[in-house]
Amino acid sequence: MPDGRGLRGTGLQPEYESETLFEPGVPHKVTVIKTDRDLHMRIENAEETFHAHVRNTDFPVVTEGRIGIRHMFTRSSQYKNFTVSVPE
Repeated sequence: MPDGRGLRGTGLQPEYESETLFEPGVPHKVTVIKTDRDLHMRIENAEETFHAHVRNTDFPVVTEGRIGIRHMFTRSSQYKNFTVSVPE
């Protein structure tokens, strides 16, 4: 939760790196599921499906608010078919 320092100190661990994901011009489908302290991500393209999981142990649980998409400034991306749902 930023407190005037920008995003410094807000990173979650572990960091995932993949040399084959997010190649230029390759469409990806990203599914994110957030529950309490857990964040699950499924990233898929025509070649592979990648699963990632991070657990928030250091910050308060977020239950409402804005959703932000953050990517590196050296990348350019297009987002479409963005939906948000809440389980009943």
